[in-house]
Amino acid sequence: MAEGEGAAADEACDQPERPDVELLRSYLEPMLFHPSCRGTNATLSSEGLVASRINSFSNAVVFSEEPLPLIDDGYFFEVEVLERQRGWAGGLELGIVCAVQLQVLASGEPQLKSEISSLRDKDNCFACGNAGSPHRDVAQLFSPEAVQENETVLVHCDPNGWIQVFHKEWCAPFKSKIKPAEGAHHAAIGIYGITKTIQFNPKAEAGPPPKSAAKLC
Repeated sequence: MAEGEGAAADEACDQPERPDVELLRSYLEPMLFHPSCRGTNATLSSEGLVASRINSFSNAVVFSEEPLPLIDDGYFFEVEVLERQRGWAGGLELGIVCAVQLQVLASGEPQLKSEISSLRDKDNCFACGNAGSPHRDVAQLFSPEAVQENETVLVHCDPNGWIQVFHKEWCAPFKSKIKPAEGAHHAAIGIYGITKTIQFNPKAEAGPPPKSAAKLC
């Protein structure tokens, strides 16, 4: 066996099965945007449930106020595009940021609130989208510009850091730097390009989190 083939085979064996997306959605809880940690072009509704970009095409990264709940020792969240804006290229950016990095963001580091791509090289973080490609296979995930108004994208991260993104259809999993066992994490969303207004977990109902949400290999 050639060098590296064994490790690649082991990684492929460890890949998660496709979770039941509708089951995942039934476990979603209401989630607010962080009231102060956001890009300069991002604005929130009075109740903190809806986020919009008010100028330009970027500098509108927003974060969940509370950490993502642990389900099966992993994380997931869903975001819905409520409004799009013509005249720009690119679209929705998705990410997960550890609580330590969020504290850095809250302290006022502007670059990290400009584009999701700033998170991709940070330890225990994940990013994908326009400039946020985690690796060359990002095309397997989803086309950011293809997310239409009233459509959703669901992000699932298992205990081993495998990310799966769902927009209409399931997309192949890939390995990220996320380590759910190493502290809290928050959702990060880039309201970029033609994406103008979004909300978290649109079909969420209040209730206690479940003990199990997805099947793993």
